[in-house]
Amino acid sequence: MLALAWRNIWRARARSAFTAGAIALATFLSLMIYAFAGAAINGFFSSLTAKTGHLVVRVAGYETQQSPEDRLIWDGESLVKKVRALLPEAEVDPVLEFPALIAGEKRSLGGFILGLEKGGRAYREQIEKYLAKGQGFSALDEAVAGAALTRRLAVGTGQTLYIYSPSGEGMGSGVFRVSGLVSLPETRYERAFVAMPLLALQELVAPGGISRIEVSLPKIRRLSDQAAIERAKEILQQGLGAAYEVRTWKELYPALATMIELSKRFLSLYVAIFFGLSGLMLLNTIYLSLVERIREFGLMIALGVDRYRTMRLVLTESFLLAAVGTGAGLVLGLLATWWLSGGFSLPGRLAADYAQFGLPTILYAELHASEVLTTVAFALASSILAALWPAWLAAKLEPAEAMRYTAA
Repeated sequence: MLALAWRNIWRARARSAFTAGAIALATFLSLMIYAFAGAAINGFFSSLTAKTGHLVVRVAGYETQQSPEDRLIWDGESLVKKVRALLPEAEVDPVLEFPALIAGEKRSLGGFILGLEKGGRAYREQIEKYLAKGQGFSALDEAVAGAALTRRLAVGTGQTLYIYSPSGEGMGSGVFRVSGLVSLPETRYERAFVAMPLLALQELVAPGGISRIEVSLPKIRRLSDQAAIERAKEILQQGLGAAYEVRTWKELYPALATMIELSKRFLSLYVAIFFGLSGLMLLNTIYLSLVERIREFGLMIALGVDRYRTMRLVLTESFLLAAVGTGAGLVLGLLATWWLSGGFSLPGRLAADYAQFGLPTILYAELHASEVLTTVAFALASSILAALWPAWLAAKLEPAEAMRYTAA
């Protein structure tokens, strides 16, 4: 049966080759869609977790607390040491965030102040990465401000900012020199942003206090590593006890996590469309092959070939065409993905636009086994569906009428 089906395919070699090529193209494009989507999702994941960490430790009931002081971790130094002991390979950053009134010589605006440890991951991602002018803070009386904020306050590098936050338990006010300006992806964030050394902000509003501990796992680079993040969360939660709550990035940003899951479902829809189009081409090829061989099918049935075997022959021809095209597309798609998995940059202006949203300019293609299997399943399903109607027509042929048939 296979030998006969293969011989029948190559009777119309050009048409069969064109159809197999269309299936190969659909397979290749499907794999590329999955690979590029994986690269974009991993880029987004990498950028997001670089800013916030993979895990965040806060005081239990943080969201229900009314005052800023009740949301703070007051034994911050000892808790940071404990987190580092529980996850020795992780990068641990204490962060203090507090609302304040920020003033220049003539104007004042409400905003928030970040206290960061210089050289830590949070400092690199919030300050060094987006530094547009000047330099990062190096003394307790220096601060880095958002460029949009300083424009509104008419303050430049080397000039003075006045910080007022009397609601805290520290001094409540301080004078800081602007050492640098940062240009952040989110303008709204940039218009209210000031960062200073953690110790300086603690003296200002909360001696010894921190808002959260951000934990970054160095070996985690892809969204598919989520299981490792969940294991690290369990270790921290058990080690820190009920007084603190540990959340993953997915729990901190549930809307973004849902959006990522929905995007994967839409990808399968696009893949189905590709194979729907290639299936129509396959249907055309099988049907034309049937029309050209009506007399042969009639003779086969007259000689005793049952109608089930006739249908199976047509389905086998369709399956072979789809298998050849799918195999070629898989080889090309997997090779392209392997090559792009080493890193690639978006062309021209697109890379710059991508970077404006805080996303990395170098992306890494990624394919999952489930996505490859989905592509193959769509290809084979389209081959069977495309051949059902021609196979049914072939099985219904009456031998006498079929052998009298002449093409118009």
